[in-house]
Amino acid sequence: MAINAADARQLARVILLSYGEDLSTIAMILKPLRVEWPTIAWMTELETIATNWAPWQASGLSIAWALNEIDRQSQP
Repeated sequence: MAINAADARQLARVILLSYGEDLSTIAMILKPLRVEWPTIAWMTELETIATNWAPWQASGLSIAWALNEIDRQSQP
């Protein structure tokens, strides 16, 4: 089954909305997605959403560090 960029963006948004700052869970979900659909730029999608997402901005979380950690933990 194919997945397009708009579907991937929405899925990334739902993952962030569902799991907030639980980076390990986000990475755990992202890992098989990266294997199943390697042509999707999953980290780019997450970065686009996360850098503009008010809950992460307000939390004081280092967004760059969080994204790096998600990337590291979700490597196939």
